[in-house]
Amino acid sequence: MAGGEPPETETEAGRRAALLRKITEEGGFAFVASAEKAAGGDLRAAEAAREMAWEQLHSGPWSEVGAAWRDAYALACLHVARLRQKVAADRRAALQALDMGLIMGGNLLRADLEAAVARIVTAEPGDGGDAEDVDEEDRRWMEGLDRNRDIADVRSLLPL
Repeated sequence: MAGGEPPETETEAGRRAALLRKITEEGGFAFVASAEKAAGGDLRAAEAAREMAWEQLHSGPWSEVGAAWRDAYALACLHVARLRQKVAADRRAALQALDMGLIMGGNLLRADLEAAVARIVTAEPGDGGDAEDVDEEDRRWMEGLDRNRDIADVRSLLPL
């Protein structure tokens, strides 16, 4: 994310470009336009792209939704998270966007989503703005995952 974000490799850029071409082929011209603006730093465009992909994910039965739209949702969530962290200094909203990307998104950008979560969780509190209230919860979440990756154990660490 902000400051600690690694440079995009040619492979990553190629995957994203191929995804945008696929979405264009499926009629997602507005999504592609918004995603390109989001990549340039436009938070409103990032939110719009995420909403468009969300609508596509909910346009019919899950099995009938194209994999490209799942990946498009993941891409939009990455943009929203990056901009929420960088522009609005809102770690909580960034983590929520990434969480939804992991839940609803496709596999193409899953590693990118996981890496973004790790960067936010390990970032210093001063790097992320208003997230001091999230830091303790993040620490306990990571502690539970590191212990044995048992989701029931992780849930027992979090406030309900």
